[in-house]
Amino acid sequence: TFLIAWLVQGMWCLITPLPAYLLLLRSPADTAPLQVSDFAAWGGWLFGFLTEAIADWQKSSWKAAGNTGFIHTGLWRYSQHPNYFGEILLWFCLTITSCNGQEGWLAKVASFASPAFTSYLLLFVSGVPMLQKAALKKYGADPAFLAYRARTSLLLPLKPRAA
Repeated sequence: TFLIAWLVQGMWCLITPLPAYLLLLRSPADTAPLQVSDFAAWGGWLFGFLTEAIADWQKSSWKAAGNTGFIHTGLWRYSQHPNYFGEILLWFCLTITSCNGQEGWLAKVASFASPAFTSYLLLFVSGVPMLQKAALKKYGADPAFLAYRARTSLLLPLKPRAA
């Protein structure tokens, strides 16, 4: 199991920055102009970064204030995992803007391995499933927690559903 964990970490370190690696391979003479998609992607990246940072800050502040139980205020009111939403969004947006300077469709498609791999790990392997399992074990008997789960989006920050 140690070997598998080590290999997954190695793959993560190789695949995650792939859009930047591929962008660095382009010709130094490339003077591709900035496009609307670049500005939109930069805005999306900033939104994702701020969402992740604010969610992490809110959770650490919640714990530091001596609160017990699960956090359900701030960004956590709209998403059970707003920090993961921000992480996934910023990698997709980085990939979109890096595609502008890449030559050929293969490099552009390969770039999307980065956000796809990050999303897969967070949504199906190490992030959400592990935290959901731990939260159910810890708070599964708490009606307030079950109501929170029922009304709150798992990933996308959305208006809470009616109880």
